[in-house]
Amino acid sequence: MDDQILGIMLGVLILIFIISIAFYVITGIVLFKLNRIIYGNGTPMAWIPCCNIYLLGKLTFNKWVGWILLIFGFISSSFRGEIVGNEIIVKTILPIDISPVIPTIYSIVIFLLFIYAIVKYIRLR
Repeated sequence: MDDQILGIMLGVLILIFIISIAFYVITGIVLFKLNRIIYGNGTPMAWIPCCNIYLLGKLTFNKWVGWILLIFGFISSSFRGEIVGNEIIVKTILPIDISPVIPTIYSIVIFLLFIYAIVKYIRLR
């Protein structure tokens, strides 16, 4: 029974990893091509993890949206600490009451901006 649960968990973990890599590659391609349409050349910023969030905001709206997305992503992150007994100490910048909600909202905003970037790319093409 334990091996079965472990196998299912490993399968789910591999599936999440594959979906994450696919989303990263698709995001890089869309941002690279959208930057080429808007500014005349592609940019390697589309492939650098923090820079592509900034580029997503910059290409969809303006550079301030890109900076806000970067700052919002940093603020919404949590930092894992040491294990004390049976507890894992988690440090967050935001209050613990709203800390789980903010990353979810951030992910939804990033996803919606990505959809908007695809629509903008199709219109400008």
